[in-house]
Amino acid sequence: MEATQTTYSIGELAKRANVSNRTLRYYEELGLINPKVRGSNRYRYYDESHIQRLNTIKMLQDSGFALKEILAALAPIIEPGSQLTYTGQEVGHKIYAALERQRALLLERQAEIAKTLDELNSTLTGLAGCFGCKQSKTLEQCASCPSGPVEVRRLAEQVREMKESA
Repeated sequence: MEATQTTYSIGELAKRANVSNRTLRYYEELGLINPKVRGSNRYRYYDESHIQRLNTIKMLQDSGFALKEILAALAPIIEPGSQLTYTGQEVGHKIYAALERQRALLLERQAEIAKTLDELNSTLTGLAGCFGCKQSKTLEQCASCPSGPVEVRRLAEQVREMKESA
């Protein structure tokens, strides 16, 4: 074992990966993870690669894959030098497709968030320009202010419409 590499007990790994000790033992029983080493006290010790593997397993589970499917796809990674079976390849392709779908959804959400942030920034900039205004004393008056930012006029108009419909 390398002197500079950090190792974790099963409890430490469970905390870092946000899973239970029981889950780690179950994953070990299935062959999804194997301790890096066992101490003379028979304790299991893990390293950073196990945290990454657990994060991958959790992400795949969240994407709808069963642990047996995950095991089939990850087996060559867990056992270096082992051959990728047909089942492993098939599951690997499914996992790849699921991850591509998840990536597309995240990119879509990212675009929505960027648009919302742009709108928010524009509104904030507009509102900042209204501080110290001597022309309008109420939000309703802002709606008719020719020098007010469009976003502020739009907001004031919406407030006025809500009051009228109530």
